[in-house]
Amino acid sequence: MYLDAPGSFTLLRFNARELPPIVVLEQVTGTVVLDRRTEVERYSELLDRIAVTALTPADSMAAIAAIRDRIKASHLPESRRPGRAGQPTLVPSTP
Repeated sequence: MYLDAPGSFTLLRFNARELPPIVVLEQVTGTVVLDRRTEVERYSELLDRIAVTALTPADSMAAIAAIRDRIKASHLPESRRPGRAGQPTLVPSTP
C-alpha cells in the first residue's frame, strides 16, 4: 500500500476524446466519481508516483517472503529463533 494514497481508487481513461478521464472512489457508504480536471490530475499524479516507487514483481515477492519469514520466526520460542548466536537454525525435515 502506498502511504500517501487516501485509499483505493480507479483512474479511468477513455479512448474517445469526448469522454474525459474520471476517478472512481469506492467507499463503504457508496461510490464517488470525480470528474473535475483538478481532482483527476491529483489522482493521476499520485498514480505516477506509485508507479515510480513500486517494487518489481520479483522484489515484491522477496519482500513478502521476508515478512512471512519474520512472522513465522516470531511465533517460535525465543531459544529456537533462527539467527541467534550459538543457536542452531531450524531446518525442516523431509519425509
